[in-house]
Amino acid sequence: MAGRTAIRFGLAVVLLAALPACQQMAITWFHMTGGDTVEAKFKLTSGKLAVVVDDPQGLIVVPSTFRAFQQKLEEEFTSKGVKTKVVPFDQWDRLRRTDPDYNDTTKTSRRLIGEKLGAEQVLFLDVTDFRLKREPSTPVFQGRFAVRVSVYSTERKRDVRLWPEQEGGEAVVVETQPRPSDGDEAASDVAHELAQKMAVDVAKLFYDHKEKD
Repeated sequence: MAGRTAIRFGLAVVLLAALPACQQMAITWFHMTGGDTVEAKFKLTSGKLAVVVDDPQGLIVVPSTFRAFQQKLEEEFTSKGVKTKVVPFDQWDRLRRTDPDYNDTTKTSRRLIGEKLGAEQVLFLDVTDFRLKREPSTPVFQGRFAVRVSVYSTERKRDVRLWPEQEGGEAVVVETQPRPSDGDEAASDVAHELAQKMAVDVAKLFYDHKEKD
């Protein structure tokens, strides 16, 4: 193993040396600094934030995915200095399970969901794809999770969409590497990895970070 590592390192040095000096400097600078700063797409307030993962098609087949996503999202917000106060997962989960009007869009708006949860803003994720395998019949796990992200105000006004300006939301897609489904890997493990990856990428929309991150 040590020999292989040395060979790879040697090849990397040779390849780097073969590049023009300006490219070498650019690569070195990127690894030293992390690249340019990517600005947050939107800055959340320090008030309460309701996180709503909307899956009207029932694509998310592993229920624990919802909790795993929010738990990781909260961890990312805390570690990256995003000061918003996320409404506890159990409050939202209880509302969606017990409120008879929750899934009736003629009676319950995104703004109203946030209001019922005592939130100032709503982070809304519209699930557009969730699968643990590319092809159901194949013995290989290769997960994919896609959402469209938007933020809404709970103020009682006509236009409550805060971000993005265009309807539909910001597209975010994450995937897992393929691995055999007949080994130690379970469907719940793949779903958990997808939830964590999605949380990391969604969180990045709301804080400044380096390209390398």
